[in-house]
Amino acid sequence: MYSSALCIQGYVSKSCRSVCLGLKHERRPKIGTGGILANPVNLVLSSRIGRGSTQSFRAGIRSDVLKTYAMSTDPQTVEVVWALDFDGMLCDSVGESAQTAWKAATKLWPGIFSSEESISKKADIIEGMRVARPVIETGYENIPMVRAMLEGTSPESMLKGWETMLPQLMEKYGLNRAEMVELFGSTRDEWIEQDLEGWLAPNRFYPGVTEATKTAFENPRGAMYIVTTKQARFTEALLRDMAGIPFPSDRIFSQTVSGRPKSEVLAMLMEQHPNAELRFFEDKMGTLEKIAQMEGMDPWKLFLVDWGYNTEEERERARASDRIALIGPDQYAALMAP
Repeated sequence: MYSSALCIQGYVSKSCRSVCLGLKHERRPKIGTGGILANPVNLVLSSRIGRGSTQSFRAGIRSDVLKTYAMSTDPQTVEVVWALDFDGMLCDSVGESAQTAWKAATKLWPGIFSSEESISKKADIIEGMRVARPVIETGYENIPMVRAMLEGTSPESMLKGWETMLPQLMEKYGLNRAEMVELFGSTRDEWIEQDLEGWLAPNRFYPGVTEATKTAFENPRGAMYIVTTKQARFTEALLRDMAGIPFPSDRIFSQTVSGRPKSEVLAMLMEQHPNAELRFFEDKMGTLEKIAQMEGMDPWKLFLVDWGYNTEEERERARASDRIALIGPDQYAALMAP
């Protein structure tokens, strides 16, 4: 075993701009002949296939065994827990969510969104939704947003006042939250069923972040969870079909579906893994600030990712925080390394 330290700017105090966060590292599990993990699963597999065919199985066995080994680790012995947001942290989904919102709005208000005038504005409005994306908490909010933009509301004004604007728009348009969640989800389902590749195409995983996440996912010393506002079935599909990570559905916690705030999920994970170092990665500064102020959440190390849906003003708040660290992709990779 060996240890090292990673310096992250602005983690401990406002006066100290660079501090060291101690990270434990261990060497990889013992590797047997041919690169197979030396554990009982491999021994059984090797004993059941002929000597001549063992080599051909090895390349496929190792990654599968490693994933199973990582995700079935005893919670009491896990050394590090990674809790990850999804949209804006792992996946840039704004293109897809904006287009889904347009499709949903066309169902809801066909006379408005099917007109030639509206269609001619579609590209500009979708680009405007990218600008306003930092204020979106849950996917259904894109539906009132897309109509408000079509009616002339600027993305800049949404950035400044979306928290008060959203309930006003919901009332103005006569919308119900639960119905909008259902409409947004069912519209996605239909798009996926009719054109999976077309639905996947507007999404992208952040370069470097995906690779670091896969490395951690395969680490038998840690446990990884997704804590998101996105509906779990879409999160799972994107991880599987675009990122190549077969993430277990029971480790994806969707606030939209359960109604449980992220803080409750983190508290539950803290109880499940009492001996682990706890790290939460998020692109929403407001979410991190709420958690930082909650009693009993001190064991969680909080990280704002600088590539996500946040503003420069929010990143400045993170730099000044004694509780929240602002990190880039390289620092994220170091925090996710075995």
